[in-house]
Amino acid sequence: GANHDSTFNSIWVMVIANVQSASDSIVIDGIGVTEGFASFSLGGSVNGIAVDGTKGGGATFIQSSVAIDVRNCVFYRNSAVGYGGGLAIMGASPRFTNTRISDNFSSRGAGMHIVNSNSVFSNCIIAGNQASSFVSGGVTGGGEGGAIYTIGGSPVFVNCIFVNNLAAVRGGLAHPTISSAPNF
Repeated sequence: GANHDSTFNSIWVMVIANVQSASDSIVIDGIGVTEGFASFSLGGSVNGIAVDGTKGGGATFIQSSVAIDVRNCVFYRNSAVGYGGGLAIMGASPRFTNTRISDNFSSRGAGMHIVNSNSVFSNCIIAGNQASSFVSGGVTGGGEGGAIYTIGGSPVFVNCIFVNNLAAVRGGLAHPTISSAPNF
Protein backbone atom coordinates (compact mmCIF):
# COMPACT_ATOMS: atom_id res chain seq x y z
CA GLY A 1 0.00 0.00 0.00
CA ALA A 2 0.91 3.68 -0.09
CA ASN A 3 2.89 5.27 2.71
CA HIS A 4 0.68 5.59 5.83
CA ASP A 5 -2.10 3.57 4.17
CA SER A 6 -3.05 0.75 6.56
CA THR A 7 -5.03 -1.21 3.96
CA PHE A 8 -2.42 -3.94 3.61
CA ASN A 9 -0.85 -3.79 7.08
CA SER A 10 -0.72 -6.80 9.34
CA ILE A 11 -3.34 -7.18 12.07
CA TRP A 12 -0.47 -8.02 14.42
CA VAL A 13 3.19 -7.81 13.63
CA MET A 14 4.28 -10.02 16.54
CA VAL A 15 2.30 -12.16 18.99
CA ILE A 16 3.85 -14.21 21.78
CA ALA A 17 1.10 -16.18 23.53
CA ASN A 18 0.87 -19.07 25.97
CA VAL A 19 4.59 -19.89 26.12
CA GLN A 20 4.98 -21.67 29.47
CA SER A 21 8.12 -23.82 29.48
CA ALA A 22 10.34 -22.86 32.41
CA SER A 23 13.42 -24.10 30.55
CA ASP A 24 12.86 -21.77 27.59
CA SER A 25 13.40 -18.07 27.15
CA ILE A 26 12.72 -15.67 24.31
CA VAL A 27 15.14 -12.91 23.29
CA ILE A 28 14.09 -10.27 20.76
CA ASP A 29 17.06 -8.07 19.92
CA GLY A 30 17.52 -5.24 17.44
CA ILE A 31 14.29 -5.27 15.44
CA GLY A 32 11.99 -2.47 14.34
CA VAL A 33 8.23 -2.89 14.23
CA THR A 34 6.47 -0.23 12.17
CA GLU A 35 2.98 0.39 10.75
CA GLY A 36 1.24 -2.56 12.45
CA PHE A 37 -2.51 -2.01 12.61
CA ALA A 38 -4.67 -3.95 15.09
CA SER A 39 -8.10 -3.40 13.60
CA PHE A 40 -9.63 -6.83 13.19
CA SER A 41 -12.47 -7.05 15.71
CA LEU A 42 -12.84 -10.82 15.50
CA GLY A 43 -9.30 -11.53 16.66
CA GLY A 44 -8.01 -15.06 16.52
CA SER A 45 -6.18 -17.71 18.48
CA VAL A 46 -2.45 -18.22 19.00
CA ASN A 47 -1.23 -21.32 20.86
CA GLY A 48 -4.76 -21.89 22.15
CA ILE A 49 -5.15 -18.36 23.59
CA ALA A 50 -7.77 -15.99 22.22
CA VAL A 51 -6.15 -12.79 20.98
CA ASP A 52 -8.21 -9.61 20.59
CA GLY A 53 -7.62 -8.22 17.10
CA THR A 54 -8.10 -4.63 18.27
CA LYS A 55 -5.15 -4.60 20.71
CA GLY A 56 -1.40 -4.44 20.22
CA GLY A 57 -0.70 -2.99 16.78
CA GLY A 58 3.05 -3.51 17.11
CA ALA A 59 3.33 -6.52 19.42
CA THR A 60 1.19 -8.54 21.81
CA PHE A 61 2.53 -10.55 24.75
CA ILE A 62 -0.20 -12.65 26.40
CA GLN A 63 -0.45 -15.35 29.09
CA SER A 64 3.21 -16.40 28.99
CA SER A 65 5.34 -17.30 32.01
CA VAL A 66 8.56 -17.76 30.05
CA ALA A 67 11.31 -15.12 30.36
CA ILE A 68 10.93 -12.64 27.49
CA ASP A 69 13.69 -10.08 26.90
CA VAL A 70 13.15 -7.30 24.36
CA ARG A 71 16.38 -5.38 23.73
CA ASN A 72 17.46 -2.58 21.41
CA CYS A 73 14.13 -2.57 19.56
CA VAL A 74 11.88 0.12 18.11
CA PHE A 75 8.06 0.07 18.05
CA TYR A 76 7.19 3.02 15.82
CA ARG A 77 3.98 4.29 14.17
CA ASN A 78 1.82 1.31 15.05
CA SER A 79 -1.87 1.67 15.83
CA ALA A 80 -4.81 -0.15 17.36
CA VAL A 81 -8.50 0.68 17.20
CA GLY A 82 -8.77 -0.53 20.80
CA TYR A 83 -5.87 -0.58 23.23
CA GLY A 84 -2.08 -0.52 22.91
CA GLY A 85 -1.03 0.96 19.60
CA GLY A 86 2.61 0.03 20.19
CA LEU A 87 2.33 -2.86 22.66
CA ALA A 88 -0.32 -4.93 24.42
CA ILE A 89 1.00 -6.84 27.42
CA MET A 90 -1.58 -9.05 29.14
CA GLY A 91 -0.73 -11.68 31.74
CA ALA A 92 2.94 -11.74 30.74
CA SER A 93 5.89 -9.79 32.14
CA PRO A 94 8.51 -9.19 29.44
CA ARG A 95 11.59 -7.09 30.18
CA PHE A 96 12.39 -4.19 27.85
CA THR A 97 15.89 -2.68 27.68
CA ASN A 98 17.11 0.17 25.45
CA THR A 99 13.87 0.08 23.50
CA ARG A 100 11.98 2.97 21.88
CA ILE A 101 8.18 3.06 21.84
CA SER A 102 7.20 6.12 19.84
CA ASP A 103 4.57 7.76 17.66
CA ASN A 104 1.98 5.03 18.19
CA PHE A 105 -1.80 5.62 18.20
CA SER A 106 -4.88 4.09 19.86
CA SER A 107 -7.85 5.12 21.96
CA ARG A 108 -6.31 3.86 25.22
CA GLY A 109 -2.65 3.26 25.98
CA ALA A 110 -1.26 4.48 22.67
CA GLY A 111 2.29 3.50 23.61
CA MET A 112 1.35 0.43 25.62
CA HIS A 113 -1.63 -1.29 27.22
CA ILE A 114 -0.53 -3.30 30.27
CA VAL A 115 -2.86 -5.75 32.07
CA ASN A 116 -1.86 -7.83 35.12
CA SER A 117 1.81 -7.48 34.33
CA ASN A 118 4.97 -6.70 36.25
CA SER A 119 7.00 -5.83 33.17
CA VAL A 120 10.25 -3.97 33.67
CA PHE A 121 11.39 -1.18 31.32
CA SER A 122 15.01 -0.02 31.62
CA ASN A 123 16.66 2.80 29.68
CA CYS A 124 13.69 3.08 27.32
CA ILE A 125 12.30 6.05 25.43
CA ILE A 126 8.51 6.41 25.33
CA ALA A 127 7.72 9.42 23.15
CA GLY A 128 5.11 11.01 20.92
CA ASN A 129 2.35 8.45 21.51
CA GLN A 130 -1.25 9.70 21.17
CA ALA A 131 -4.47 8.38 22.69
CA SER A 132 -7.46 9.79 20.83
CA SER A 133 -11.09 9.88 21.92
CA PHE A 134 -14.14 8.75 19.99
CA VAL A 135 -17.89 9.27 20.21
CA SER A 136 -20.27 6.31 20.21
CA GLY A 137 -23.98 6.67 20.90
CA GLY A 138 -23.43 10.25 22.01
CA VAL A 139 -20.88 9.22 24.66
CA THR A 140 -17.21 10.14 24.43
CA GLY A 141 -14.79 7.27 25.14
CA GLY A 142 -11.08 6.57 24.99
CA GLY A 143 -8.45 9.26 24.94
CA GLU A 144 -6.74 7.85 28.04
CA GLY A 145 -3.10 7.01 28.64
CA GLY A 146 -0.99 8.57 25.91
CA ALA A 147 2.08 6.56 26.91
CA ILE A 148 0.61 3.89 29.21
CA TYR A 149 -2.80 2.48 30.16
CA THR A 150 -2.61 -0.08 32.97
CA ILE A 151 -5.09 -2.46 34.60
CA GLY A 152 -3.67 -4.48 37.50
CA GLY A 153 -0.02 -5.34 38.02
CA SER A 154 2.95 -3.17 38.87
CA PRO A 155 5.06 -2.38 35.81
CA VAL A 156 8.41 -0.76 36.64
CA PHE A 157 10.14 2.00 34.65
CA VAL A 158 13.83 2.57 35.46
CA ASN A 159 15.82 5.40 33.87
CA CYS A 160 13.21 5.82 31.12
CA ILE A 161 12.50 9.02 29.21
CA PHE A 162 8.87 10.05 28.63
CA VAL A 163 8.29 12.99 26.30
CA ASN A 164 5.39 14.45 24.27
CA ASN A 165 2.87 11.69 24.99
CA LEU A 166 -0.68 13.00 24.60
CA ALA A 167 -4.15 11.91 25.67
CA ALA A 168 -7.33 13.61 24.48
CA VAL A 169 -9.11 13.10 27.82
CA ARG A 170 -6.72 12.12 30.65
CA GLY A 171 -3.29 10.76 31.41
CA GLY A 172 -0.81 11.96 28.80
CA LEU A 173 1.86 9.96 30.61
CA ALA A 174 -0.20 7.23 32.26
CA HIS A 175 -3.72 6.21 33.12
CA PRO A 176 -3.54 3.57 35.86
CA THR A 177 -6.85 1.88 36.64
CA ILE A 178 -8.14 -0.92 38.88
CA SER A 179 -5.47 -2.34 41.23
CA SER A 180 -2.65 -0.96 39.11
CA ALA A 181 0.50 0.52 40.61
CA PRO A 182 3.09 1.53 38.00
CA ASN A 183 6.44 2.45 39.51
CA PHE A 184 8.41 5.32 37.94
